[in-house]
Amino acid sequence: MAAPRGELGSFASLLDYPGPRSLQTAREVGPGRLGRFLDFLERSSPADAETAYARAFDFEPSTCLDVGYHLFGDTSRRGLFLAGLKRLYAGAGYETGPELPDHLPVMLRFLAAGTDFEERRELIDDCLVPAVAAIRRGLERQGHPYADLFGALRDELAGEGRK
Repeated sequence: MAAPRGELGSFASLLDYPGPRSLQTAREVGPGRLGRFLDFLERSSPADAETAYARAFDFEPSTCLDVGYHLFGDTSRRGLFLAGLKRLYAGAGYETGPELPDHLPVMLRFLAAGTDFEERRELIDDCLVPAVAAIRRGLERQGHPYADLFGALRDELAGEGRK
């Protein structure tokens, strides 16, 4: 598998559990694009960033990072979606590691790997864009700084969907 590159790879890294490179990655993506999210990382301790991440994505279903959950809920349709993603990834030689195939950073890294496939635009427009919008709405309701990250990701995906 090719190493993730470009903006989608950076967004995938920012959506991983916060670590020592999170702030640098956010700065590389750009202050004008990330707004409150970058401000939050700059003024937060590592422990505060980790707590905010867990609050945003681990305990609230409306903001979880599982794309299929936002599209289908806990239904058999999500299972079919997961199976389809596994086939798509296997055909490209892409490994998801321990995460489910619909985990947002996993999907972004797959796209960032530069894999060409027919369904690219469909995956972005029909799956990622609506899920990212749903997560962003949930984060905005909470007044969470990650909402600005999802706004920038939405804009990036809109551009990717046109390539």
